[in-house]
Amino acid sequence: MNQNPQIKLNLAVWTTQKDQHLVTEIQNQLADQIQICAIGNPSASSLPQLAQSLNLKATDDLRTLILDSHAQILFLTHTQGLTLQHLQLAAQQNLIIATTQPLAQQINDLPPAQLPVIFLPTFLESQGWQSALSPMQALDKPKLIHISHLSTSNQSSLFANLYDAWQILAQIAPPPQAICASLTGPLSHTPENLYAITGHIALHANLPNSQTFTINASDAAGSPLRSLRVIANNADLLVDQNNYQIYDKTNQIIEASEHPNTTHTYTQLLIQAIRHATARILNHQKSQNQTTPTQTIANINTSQQSTILACCQATLLSARTNQPESPEMFLQMFH
Repeated sequence: MNQNPQIKLNLAVWTTQKDQHLVTEIQNQLADQIQICAIGNPSASSLPQLAQSLNLKATDDLRTLILDSHAQILFLTHTQGLTLQHLQLAAQQNLIIATTQPLAQQINDLPPAQLPVIFLPTFLESQGWQSALSPMQALDKPKLIHISHLSTSNQSSLFANLYDAWQILAQIAPPPQAICASLTGPLSHTPENLYAITGHIALHANLPNSQTFTINASDAAGSPLRSLRVIANNADLLVDQNNYQIYDKTNQIIEASEHPNTTHTYTQLLIQAIRHATARILNHQKSQNQTTPTQTIANINTSQQSTILACCQATLLSARTNQPESPEMFLQMFH
């Protein structure tokens, strides 16, 4: 008889028909860590095969999913039907939110500070970024920062890619005073809704201390790419999903990590991120001897969220107006 049964986390899922394959893969590959205990969608009838495979009945009521599922984690692959009231209710229920999408597009709709949020998958948890954190400190006065965050059409959304790119910048530089951006692709006009954007975004801004940066983001690339390049006075830093390299000014590599250059699909990255997150949650519960989540579980810095979202909003507004736009305007609007 097994005296130490494997502890699993209950996962309630709010998803879409096009993301059913992700949910199936998560259940199949993470069966040792999680158990999907409830699923839902604003149109629950669109999930019959998934519901049947999990021996569950889908709901179209997110409030019911939060209150009655007895889950520890609410996993979101989309935000249709999600409101601030749902997030406040999740906080009251001591839920942890794991999401592939930003939870708000307006600063005043951001979730309560006490609600742990895990954004999946983020470049900030990649092997390349984590190994570059210490060497990055040796760069002397970075002058040019470039971030590429590209996915194919069946992977992460453009808003999610833009959001994660701004998260990267927030770790290494102050927010810009103004942003110049353009949106190209299949849309005949630039929408007002960040969740509605699709195609390709390019943006440029100047930072304090004579720094400049650019971001390229897409949800319609031929192949995915997540990378960072920093050009400083003394060296150049390149970071990708797996590794980093530092070049001197004669194009010689002076420092590098040597992890295998593994190519991961979006599904693999997501499953890997959920595995790490659930392990972090279980370790926290074991060490604290409690089930109440804390912000130590989260990979979202609550204090930076208003600024990151303001940068996303200024990016979209600039793409609409063809003029430089300021994140500070959005911060002042809601504070």
